Amino acid sequence: MFVAALACMMMAGSISALAANPNEVFYTYTGENFSRACCYSWNDTVSITEPASVTPVVVTWSTEYLTTGFFLVGLSVNKGACTAFGPRTISPSLQGSRVDTRSIQWIVPSSVLVRGKNTFLVCGGADSGYTGPIELGIRSFAARLSN
Repeated sequence: MFVAALACMMMAGSISALAANPNEVFYTYTGENFSRACCYSWNDTVSITEPASVTPVVVTWSTEYLTTGFFLVGLSVNKGACTAFGPRTISPSLQGSRVDTRSIQWIVPSSVLVRGKNTFLVCGGADSGYTGPIELGIRSFAARLSN
């Protein structure tokens, strides 16, 4: 019985360790269309609070999308410029009419972060004169401190 009780306590502890602050995650079913040139807000925002010792933050953004052109995507950190902290492109949808998915994970270095609250905003826009839209479907966006 002791082993079973210990296993249950360990499992309960590991589940609570995975819980995220509600400000650190974003999820929407709402579809949105964007068609301007890069770069401007795409309305997906998360925040995280850095401790006294600032560490890099891992942010992951995923979306369903439909487009016939190339789009750039990045992050605005604390209302700064739209910057790529890693991958930054969304390619045209396969066969032009099929919904595709894209997940991007960025590592935001501690040099651009501050102690306390840091806010991350997904930004982007059309690349190289493309004027057609991108339709974003279900999206998720999460931030976590690197340990």
